[in-house]
Amino acid sequence: MASSPPSRQILFSLIALLIGVLLVFGIGELFFRAFPQFVSDPPAPPPYNYRVPDRTYGWLVQEGYRHTGELRDKCNTAYPISLSFGKNGFRHWGNPDVSGRKKVLFLGDSYTACAQTSDNRLFYKLLGDSLPIEVFAYGAAGYSNAQQYLVLEKFLDEVQPDLVVWQMCSNDFIDNYWELEKVAGYHVRMRRPYILEDGSVVYKLAAEYPRNVKPYSHFLYFILKRIAEARGTFDQPPAEPAEKFIAEKTSTTNPSPAACA
Repeated sequence: MASSPPSRQILFSLIALLIGVLLVFGIGELFFRAFPQFVSDPPAPPPYNYRVPDRTYGWLVQEGYRHTGELRDKCNTAYPISLSFGKNGFRHWGNPDVSGRKKVLFLGDSYTACAQTSDNRLFYKLLGDSLPIEVFAYGAAGYSNAQQYLVLEKFLDEVQPDLVVWQMCSNDFIDNYWELEKVAGYHVRMRRPYILEDGSVVYKLAAEYPRNVKPYSHFLYFILKRIAEARGTFDQPPAEPAEKFIAEKTSTTNPSPAACA
């Protein structure tokens, strides 16, 4: 019996190799999809673990989240903290049906969420205690202006505020533009909405390599992450981050940091 030509043997070997590789990747992908904890980042420690993913808003604040414990300030001084997020994930929810009092809605990011501040020391709570107003406050770490706007749309009819105090932050430049966020040193690394100039909304994940592979293949991301960790390049900021570009377009004057007393 005549043996197969070498070219046919090579072809069969390549086909068998391809099938084997596809089989390994298929099994690997099924495994890491079934057990995503092997490719997930460690959860944020309390009190910073109050966010929950959401397909429309990117993420929302977990309704009813509570934490009591201890934190340290920038001078490494310990202080007690007791915080909670109430109805609809609001840090402070007044009475929307009250009459004769103006309703003020505070909207922002982590500075409005105030996860480092106890409920009785929130700046908008102190304002509400000092003025004849009903206070509502919603914020989440990493929020862009687009996400804040969508949250405003969601609760505008229910709250019907007389005034909206919209808290801004310098990193909003990055949070609002996918092109900047994907090359920034600061990353949220969560899928979020972006509002384009024509008013349309798109959803994207701003993440560097190899994190940008994860939405397509958990198994390949696991392999590439291990390689990057071995090389010491995983989660390293880019040589020319977006923050540098922004700084070059703005003032170079920086205030001196406050001293610890």
